[in-house]
Amino acid sequence: IGRFTQAAEHIALRFPSGIVPGTPRSKVYDLVEGTPFQGAVTAVIVLNAIYIGIETDRNFSFTGSVGSGAAQVYQAFNLLFTGIFLVELCLRLFALRAQFFRDSWNLFDFVLVAISVADTIVAFGQ
Repeated sequence: IGRFTQAAEHIALRFPSGIVPGTPRSKVYDLVEGTPFQGAVTAVIVLNAIYIGIETDRNFSFTGSVGSGAAQVYQAFNLLFTGIFLVELCLRLFALRAQFFRDSWNLFDFVLVAISVADTIVAFGQ
């Protein structure tokens, strides 16, 4: 009984309430809370910051101030970064559900991704 109790306590501490071990939701939770996933997201954030810096410094826009080829490359990067962040957000929302909104960093991330998606939609509509 002692081993069972220890295992149950370990599972209870590992997952937030409502996540049942062994379900797709618990697997997604393990993924998004894992160090490799968070490291990859951090790397994408850094690359996106570099992209934004270059785009701002070179004054490129979606209409292409340096030619249509450069504008298409920057559109592709914008779409790629927005897509990655949207997938990451959806995975975390699936794993955490309502608990997602209890963390202020998650709310901040949600607003940034929503703005980025809206900006991408507007930019591609031009």
